[in-house]
Amino acid sequence: IDKNDVQIINEYFFSKEPISLTKLSLVHKVPKSTIHYKINQFKNLLRSKFSPNNDAEGIQFLEILHEKLDEYE
Repeated sequence: IDKNDVQIINEYFFSKEPISLTKLSLVHKVPKSTIHYKINQFKNLLRSKFSPNNDAEGIQFLEILHEKLDEYE
């Protein structure tokens, strides 16, 4: 993941309030199509690397992922 994309990914997946692609586009001054591409690219990366066995494992993974993204940002 490009370091510049981490903030976008964090805001989209881990913000307390849902955020639209349009709002992300305006905030980061990036075309909406680019935001959409980056989000989908990240989703595809996750799907290809990890498939949880149950909900608890998935939640634990997302919590750790969020921590690591915060550190990386």
